[in-house]
Amino acid sequence: MKRLLLLLIVLCVSIGNTYQASARGIIIYGNGDELSTLEKLPTEFMNDSGEHYNFGVYYKSFSLFWLPVWNYGEYKYALVNDAEDSWIELSIEEAKELGEELNFEVADKPTLPLGVRIGLKPVILLLILFGLYSFISGKKKKKAGGEELETEETPAEE
Repeated sequence: MKRLLLLLIVLCVSIGNTYQASARGIIIYGNGDELSTLEKLPTEFMNDSGEHYNFGVYYKSFSLFWLPVWNYGEYKYALVNDAEDSWIELSIEEAKELGEELNFEVADKPTLPLGVRIGLKPVILLLILFGLYSFISGKKKKKAGGEELETEETPAEE
C-alpha cells in the first residue's frame, strides 16, 4: 500500500508542479505554447525577412521529455515557420481560403496530428499498470499445507 501511495504522490506532484525542472541543462518537462505543422507550403510563403512559413496549428501542451502528455486550450490555425518557434494566427476563413488556393482540405475546427494527440499516454498507462501489477503480486497469498503465508519482501540480513 505504501508503494502505491508513494507512486500516486510522485505522479500528482510531477503533473501538478508548474515550475520548470532541469538537470544539467536538460529540460525534463515543459508547459505552454506548442506549434505543429500540418501542411508544407511552397517556398513563396515567406515574410519580409525571408523566413519560410507552413500551414499548422497552435495549441498549449504539457510535455515530459519533449513528448506531449496533455494538450489543452483552444486549437488555432496558424502559419508556422520552419523551426516551429514563431507563428502568425489565421482565422478559419483565412485558413480555408489558403486550403482552396493550394488544394488541401481545412476542417471547420483545427485538430492535432495523431502522434501529438497520443503522445506519452500509452507509456504512462503501462507504467501505472506495471506498478499496480507489482503491488498486487507482492501481496498474493500462497497456500502451503493448509496454511496461508504472506509473501512479502523480507529485508536482507546484514
